[in-house]
Amino acid sequence: MISQFELKNLFRYEDGHLFWQEKIAYKINIGDKAGCINSRNYVTILINKKRYQAHRLIFMFHHGYCPEFIDHIDGMRTNNRIENLRPASQSQNQWNSKVYKSNTSGVKGVYWHKSENVWVSAITVKSKKITVGRFKNIEDAKIAVEKARIKYHPNFGRQA
Repeated sequence: MISQFELKNLFRYEDGHLFWQEKIAYKINIGDKAGCINSRNYVTILINKKRYQAHRLIFMFHHGYCPEFIDHIDGMRTNNRIENLRPASQSQNQWNSKVYKSNTSGVKGVYWHKSENVWVSAITVKSKKITVGRFKNIEDAKIAVEKARIKYHPNFGRQA
């Protein structure tokens, strides 16, 4: 990882973006916004032939270190305002993830149990799947999983 000192020489930070302060390549001009959005919807920046995720550079720029995982509080990978970034464990980062595209219920942590004919609410706690309950209607399942998320995943438990 590039050092905080090097970052402060290369960039200035403003409102979640890094702007070049040094002309390090032919196509880069001083004052240009650094980076582009990749296929995973992260802003990436090329420095000395190495690609970095902008949120990691911005965290290092402000704090002088880079944790293994950085969570975007609002879940938006392109929102790299320092107020939206926080250090997290891998589990905490997952807790704050959005509903997966493959989710058929549309509710995070709720799935249909076909053989029992019920909606099941479940969350992960300390790397173990915990079944919160089984419910006849999806609204009750949703309420139960939201309460469990508040209890077991404080500050990181995304509801939707």
